[in-house]
Amino acid sequence: MTCDVPTRLLKLLLCLSHDETAQARGGPADVPIRLTQGQIAAMTGSCQQTVSETLAAFEARGLIAVACQRHPASRSRSHHGRPCRRRYG
Repeated sequence: MTCDVPTRLLKLLLCLSHDETAQARGGPADVPIRLTQGQIAAMTGSCQQTVSETLAAFEARGLIAVACQRHPASRSRSHHGRPCRRRYG
């Protein structure tokens, strides 16, 4: 059985964010490693654009939240005007 990209992406995020303490208190779990959308795409058998669109849809639905923090060498900013890191919960 094959899964669609959103399902594969959610499964990956759940694996990466396994945090029993956050689960116990019902709060968000952090992904403890930094991955580019290209790396996430490779891990889910997708492309960067689809991952980007899917993550944005998850954020719009309240499934994930963005906690901002990017690599210091990066000059790009999020749509909030701050560097970004995603939190899932």
